[in-house]
Parts: sequence; structure tokens; C-alpha cells
Amino acid sequence: MATDPDPTFDSYADGVLSLSWSTPDACPKALDGSEDAPIPGNSRNGGGGFWSFLKFVFWMVVLVLIAYFAIGM
Repeated sequence: MATDPDPTFDSYADGVLSLSWSTPDACPKALDGSEDAPIPGNSRNGGGGFWSFLKFVFWMVVLVLIAYFAIGM
């Protein structure tokens, strides 16, 4: 395993730059699926991001309005 953090130039063709480097901090991803390769379509890792937060806020506002009108009756 290489410990040099600098990338190595592989090629440059048709506007595409190809570099390669190794680092012990990166997650291993095998092309043949033998070790720690990600499963396609299985990207559930927790966290919902901005849209999930916005949905949560929307439903909280709806519930607060329902409670407000129910108590006001």
C-alpha cells in the first residue's frame, strides 16, 4: 500500500485527466465486489438532509395549527 499522498499522473486524452493515488484513509471499494463494495441502490445511511427537515417543519406546523384550533374550540 502506498503512503505517498500525492497523485500520480496517468493520462490526459480528449479533455479527460486521469490520476491515481492511494491513501489509507479512503474507504476500499473493490471492482469485483470482493471487499466493502457498495451495494447498488442501497444508499440508506441515515440523515435526510434539507428536504427531510423541511418536511418535518411542515408537519409540525400542521400539528400545531390543529392543536391550536382544537383547544380554541
